[in-house]
Amino acid sequence: ALPIDSIQITSVPNVLIHKKKKILIIDKDGIYDTGLAFYPDIILLRTSPDINLSRLIQLYPNITVIADGSNYKSDIDRWRRTCLKKNISFHSTYEKGAYTIY
Repeated sequence: ALPIDSIQITSVPNVLIHKKKKILIIDKDGIYDTGLAFYPDIILLRTSPDINLSRLIQLYPNITVIADGSNYKSDIDRWRRTCLKKNISFHSTYEKGAYTIY
């Protein structure tokens, strides 16, 4: 109903802050910078990054891990088991839907 004059395509940033929650986004490249004085509250895993989640949890022990629907189910299952073992909160948007940040 409304004409579109232009389209702008941007990439997803690796770090977001939403409602005072710091979010680290790790995509298929699996690249994240641990040298920064940045301690995320949430880690979002998207497009099935090839990462060692146990090592990441050692760096950031007080996080919530979110796996979005773009990940392979086998990766989601493996990450869930790792988080359960390490007593880390895990949310799969593929199974539970949207994750609400309060």
